[in-house]
Amino acid sequence: MSEFLLAMDSGTSPLVGHQVMLNSNIQADESLLINAAEAGRIELIAFVYAEINLMSFKYQPGDQLWQPNSGQEQAISLDSLRQQATNASVLLMGVYPGTARRLALDYDQDDWMNRSQ
Repeated sequence: MSEFLLAMDSGTSPLVGHQVMLNSNIQADESLLINAAEAGRIELIAFVYAEINLMSFKYQPGDQLWQPNSGQEQAISLDSLRQQATNASVLLMGVYPGTARRLALDYDQDDWMNRSQ
């Protein structure tokens, strides 16, 4: 019975949970995640670890910008994220559609961005 259930397609993209470090020079994986997010198969989030600060971003398909988890900051481009990767670790991660806002911007869903609290 378990083999039957494991053989069923769940509809979840295999890229959900896939992680890529921006400073690792693996642009093929990076492009794969972005293309899947543009197609709506996944949502994409980024975490920036700089010294003691943790910032997170949600990818906005269409305008190809990254929305930060602070209400005071503007959305930035992928190139800006790459520039941050020179001084920090930047992790891209594919997440299940509909979960990126909670995971990257507002974990407690109180309509206040994580870094604005």
